[in-house]
Amino acid sequence: MARPVDPPDANAPAPPPAPADLLPDLQAKIELATRSLAILERRIAAWESELTEVKKELRERSGKAEPVEAPRFEDLEARITRLERRQLRQQARDAASEALAKAASGAGVAAIGLGLDDLPTKAVVFARWSSNEVRAGEVVKLSALVDGFGPDEEITFTITALDGSRVGDPLVGKSGGKDMAEVKWKAPPPAGRPSAEYYFEATGAGQVARSPVLTVTKG
Repeated sequence: MARPVDPPDANAPAPPPAPADLLPDLQAKIELATRSLAILERRIAAWESELTEVKKELRERSGKAEPVEAPRFEDLEARITRLERRQLRQQARDAASEALAKAASGAGVAAIGLGLDDLPTKAVVFARWSSNEVRAGEVVKLSALVDGFGPDEEITFTITALDGSRVGDPLVGKSGGKDMAEVKWKAPPPAGRPSAEYYFEATGAGQVARSPVLTVTKG
């Protein structure tokens, strides 16, 4: 015979409410996991392509008398990194070309015979923190891959909290003729809670790249 179920106790304490920062924290972790997965997928695809080329080269060399030297891991990692940067730049160029094509159709640029290849293209991509989690008071580096910028052209780094509030004044960096622009920022202590989350946008010549989420914990 089934035991009767006791009615709920009206005097029992209510369950504690969910923490106010639970949703932003989950959103931050989901965004970070999504971006990490995308990077991992690109790395795997690039690595598979590299391994295919290596296997082909090894098969060609195996028929010769001279010994075949196995490729070093460091060389493969460096080549994969270069492929990733090349792919990111190409995606940025494709996006810029599409935007220029739309502008050309409206402004009549195509009508005067000016092709998209004749227009300057600049790109800002792959914005990232040097670490995705730091303690308050630590210095973290903000960087972005850039293409088409002169050594003295500025890239603006704007830091924003996940609640949408702007953090301080924008930071300004330059590529110095390289393919990377970067600045440094000292993480402030979280206000009234165990941790705080931030992202930044790197902007230059109308191009914008958004970083993953940075978590700052109490020192």
